[in-house]
Amino acid sequence: MVIHNFYYGWKGDKLLEILDMHTSDEAKLKEAVQILHDDDSVHYAQEKAKLVMKKAWESIEPELKSNDAKEDLYGLISYLINRDL
Repeated sequence: MVIHNFYYGWKGDKLLEILDMHTSDEAKLKEAVQILHDDDSVHYAQEKAKLVMKKAWESIEPELKSNDAKEDLYGLISYLINRDL
């Protein structure tokens, strides 16, 4: 997300400045997260994760036996990918 933001976002320099501080100041950290959201870097990362998950599932799914564990694994993966951040 940071690399995406730096190259494609409007506030990449400000984000790097905050991250270089290694701060625990909650206001600065919230600002960094807001920058990632404002420049769509979070959305970009979510879409990439969905693509990677889809490809990985398509490659492993035929090898797994159909059972509750397989369904639970797919449910967990789907939850982690689709949750709101």
